[in-house]
Amino acid sequence: MTDEDQLTQNYTKKRLELEQEEDSLIAANHSGEQMIHETFDFIQRFAYDSSTSSEYEVIDRAKTELSRLEYEYNEKIEAEKKQVRQRQDDADREYKSAWRQ
Repeated sequence: MTDEDQLTQNYTKKRLELEQEEDSLIAANHSGEQMIHETFDFIQRFAYDSSTSSEYEVIDRAKTELSRLEYEYNEKIEAEKKQVRQRQDDADREYKSAWRQ
């Protein structure tokens, strides 16, 4: 195997790993969003069954906290996806640089 073939093989392997990592993050994001929406729905159904104002206050706090957690979760997933994309860009640059040498 030539150096060029090895370089291409290594690059292809690294890109595939990074793309799989990104796909895993996307799947985790979808699963997380689904759980969050199911929890919101549960809270909403519970709210309709409640009749006291103190229960409504608890439900409102729970919804607020869930919204905050959803925001933090989405921020973390986006940061991880950004890191993966940066590593993909780095791999692309390294590959192109190696070919120029």
